[in-house]
Amino acid sequence: MKKIYLFLFATLTPFFNFGQTPCENGFALNYPCNGFDLQSHISLDEMNANGASDSWGWTDPEDGSRICLGRS
Repeated sequence: MKKIYLFLFATLTPFFNFGQTPCENGFALNYPCNGFDLQSHISLDEMNANGASDSWGWTDPEDGSRICLGRS
């Protein structure tokens, strides 16, 4: 069973890594990033929507505490 998980992890990891956009010169794509990499982006067209809002944050891996970084 461990071999199956290892195989899946090794096979799928590149797909997740290539979907990320690193923060370079203060921007990830055309979004200000302040040192945070953009993990994914879904366009309004993909959601068949005319408008949207967001809420995003960060979870500390050490203690699980959550920080809300922004809303729009």
